[in-house]
Amino acid sequence: MVSKAKNSKPKAPDSYLHNKLGFTSAIIIAVFVPLVFAPNIAQEAFSTWKVNLAIIASVFLILAWLARWGMESRIILNRPYYFWPLLLLGVSYTISTVFSVNPMISFFGSHGRFEGLLTYLGYLAIGLLIPTVTRRDDVERLISALIWAGVLISAYGVIQHFGIDWKWWEEGTFAGERVFSTFGNPLTLSGYIVLIFPLAFTRLLKRPQLSTIAFILLGASALLFTYSRSGWLAFAIEIPLLAVIFFRWLKLAKPGVPLKSTSIWAAVVVLVIVVLAVIYSGDIGSRIASAFDQKSDTASARLHLWGLTLDMIQKRPILGYGIDTFLQVSTRSLDLTQYSFEINKRYDRPHSDILQVTFSLGFVGLMIYLLFFSAYFLGILHFLRKQVNIDDRLLVAGLGLGVFGYLVSLQFYFSTVGVTPAMWLMVGLTASVIGSREIVLKNHVPGILTLAALGFCLLLLIPNLMTLAADIVSRKAIDAEINGDRLSAVSNAKLASQIAPWQIDYLLQYGELLEASRDIDGAISVYKKSMGINPEAYEGYFRLAQIYYRQNDYQASLNYALAALERYPLKYDARLIYALISAANGEIDVAVENLQLLTKIDPTNFRAYYYLGLLYRDLGRQDDAKLYLQKALSLSPNDPNLKQALSSLGNSRK
Repeated sequence: MVSKAKNSKPKAPDSYLHNKLGFTSAIIIAVFVPLVFAPNIAQEAFSTWKVNLAIIASVFLILAWLARWGMESRIILNRPYYFWPLLLLGVSYTISTVFSVNPMISFFGSHGRFEGLLTYLGYLAIGLLIPTVTRRDDVERLISALIWAGVLISAYGVIQHFGIDWKWWEEGTFAGERVFSTFGNPLTLSGYIVLIFPLAFTRLLKRPQLSTIAFILLGASALLFTYSRSGWLAFAIEIPLLAVIFFRWLKLAKPGVPLKSTSIWAAVVVLVIVVLAVIYSGDIGSRIASAFDQKSDTASARLHLWGLTLDMIQKRPILGYGIDTFLQVSTRSLDLTQYSFEINKRYDRPHSDILQVTFSLGFVGLMIYLLFFSAYFLGILHFLRKQVNIDDRLLVAGLGLGVFGYLVSLQFYFSTVGVTPAMWLMVGLTASVIGSREIVLKNHVPGILTLAALGFCLLLLIPNLMTLAADIVSRKAIDAEINGDRLSAVSNAKLASQIAPWQIDYLLQYGELLEASRDIDGAISVYKKSMGINPEAYEGYFRLAQIYYRQNDYQASLNYALAALERYPLKYDARLIYALISAANGEIDVAVENLQLLTKIDPTNFRAYYYLGLLYRDLGRQDDAKLYLQKALSLSPNDPNLKQALSSLGNSRK
């Protein structure tokens, strides 16, 4: 049944369709996933489009594999050298999803990130099938595509630094401060650059070209302008390793290689990096120093977040909590004694890939994850020791070092669908160059295997396309509301919630529009439905608490407010409702305690000070009342209620 396995370079495929599909899928991953973004949406919402392209590429890879075995009436798999660890990693992702604290979120992925089980299986399909569906000469073309995409992305980042942008998206957190190019986040851009940079440098040693020179110069500049310390650290680790590769290449370069011109260009690259470092030394120094300043918001937040993650891991250490569940689990665990804004933000990732893997998959999954990448890098080292061909050695060294640099940057950030597919493409290309063990099932392919593969393609594709369609319709609802067409807005929001019912964000949007249309019963029904889909999300409980508070049903409002606070202890408005109802019920100490807490959670919000002033006024503590009302007025000087409250306080004193 199975032919004798043998080590070989991947053979040129017999099927024209197979080759075209495989190459097309790889081009999508190399070029279009990093480049694509959607106009007129928030910067960090590009994941919807990027993940769909990545999934489409994964499906094309599977179809290319099916085309090959259909044409040849046998199953052929060029099994990469990391096959078994890769298979175990897929099993770990699946088991973690089955035992997840929220299997639906783990299966589909949370809205905005979309890195659930389906996405991770798509990543693994890329690493598994690239060696089977691409030819050796495709590898060089794909690397050229990766570098040219890097040129465009880096160039866009550089011109952003100088204030040139077309504002194709809504203003975001980093606008005008740190460049983010087509990724919506400077950390993602920095991770992308350190992934591609070693590949471009080793290509430069092989043959200086416009694309490699342009990317190296623009990429180094864009990386600087991201002001990403994680990217800088990864780059600082890559540079000495690239120097080792360079001097090793000088020793082994074969006759005919333009050593002089290549060395000159390498020197120019080093000079540009040094000049940039000198020009921006002040910014670089202060940015690096902030990483070691435990009083800075970002440093203290990162340390607090890592400590929080370690505490949570100890409670579920074996299989973890499930993929993409960090937000709902960590939100319950926020520390009420910590009041820094950076600390109290709701983080949906622990900002460390190792911690994220351990949190999601447990220590069993972490061991498998480390086993996979250990196998990957050990295979590279073995190849570099035994291979004679200098070009192949340069290529594999560039691929491996790029993946290594990206993994280093992820220890202070997290995987995103904009960059991680390219990393898995580079993993697959590494196996294509190193060689693989061909497995052949000589008999006709059983129909059930074909159906299973096609079913898996549909499972990957349909939910993501439905989410993309829901996002488009949801955006139409937003535009209709902005233009005053409430009826169309409600209709589109309802449709979006029906297209992708597993994503409660669309239901919440629908409920908000029903509230605005004064269809309160409809809104209540929608919010309760969202709670049924994701009982751990606080939003539905909070919205119901608001509705019942406005209807003077204080007991129902209190119940839902407490349920919201159980899931998100630092939700300002839910705690404010709790405080006000406690005051109305005569529980003054509870009300004061919660209002005081709110002044620390958000010192810029006047409402807690205002209600504390009213509370102290009613208690006859006029000095305290005046102090808090004046503080509230300083935060909201044009609020007539505050002026009236202070005036009444003065009158009561008379």
